[in-house]
Amino acid sequence: MLKQVRARYRLTLSLRRWTKTVILVALVLIFLVPFFYMVGSAFKTSTDINSYPPSILPTEFYGGNFQTLIETAPFGQFFLNSLKMAVISAVGVVITSALAGFIFAKYKFRANKLFFALIFATSMIPFEMYMIPLYIDMVNAGLGNSFVGIVSPYVIMSFGVFFMRQICMQQIPDDLIDAARIDGCSEIQIFVRIVFPLLKSAIAALAILAFVEGWNAFVWPLIMAQSNTLFTMEVGLALFQTTFNVDLGAVAAGSLCSIAPILLVFLLFRRQIMESIAMTGMKG
Repeated sequence: MLKQVRARYRLTLSLRRWTKTVILVALVLIFLVPFFYMVGSAFKTSTDINSYPPSILPTEFYGGNFQTLIETAPFGQFFLNSLKMAVISAVGVVITSALAGFIFAKYKFRANKLFFALIFATSMIPFEMYMIPLYIDMVNAGLGNSFVGIVSPYVIMSFGVFFMRQICMQQIPDDLIDAARIDGCSEIQIFVRIVFPLLKSAIAALAILAFVEGWNAFVWPLIMAQSNTLFTMEVGLALFQTTFNVDLGAVAAGSLCSIAPILLVFLLFRRQIMESIAMTGMKG
């Protein structure tokens, strides 16, 4: 009788595992099929793309879509603009978030919690609500139609401040900071030489989030940039879509070029992302 119960229990566990595996594989396929279709469409002719039934793989590889990108618009400039914006955004967010998070986590002063609550509350306000006032302020400051005006709002991230504050509270002991002060370190030296190196995994994860946000920016660059020399990849792709026609091959090729850096960043820093996720689940 006991053996039968154990056998049924093992069978139940096995069925549950197989069911979960099948569901996960199905979900992965659902998300990957559109991606592979986009990759295939980047190498298809217009006739091949519009053929029915649709296919993921092209009947013959066609590289003209990438040539169209270069000939129709300064797509190389769009790529460089997106890259500069993403890199500056990542660096700016890491510096401001790490410094602000460290201050809110380790320094006690009046209205500490109030200021932190106000900063974190801004993440709940939709961008569309302050988009126009922000644009007016940028124009009045002389930053309209400029790269500085486009990238400025992306060097600060309220979620980044919250994230780094939590990491500093959990991973940076007060005794370590007190010991550094006794050894004669200034507050800046404590942050640069001790705290910042200990936040490497969290910084890598935050930098990736900021890089992706800066790279995928669309609405704000679309509003601020009046010259196509300031367009980013996302804005530049809109040039291939008109009222009566969409060059699907060029859009697919541009989308492939746009998503490639994001995939590369994730592949290079996936270990730091996993470590950061594990750290945020630890209790201090």
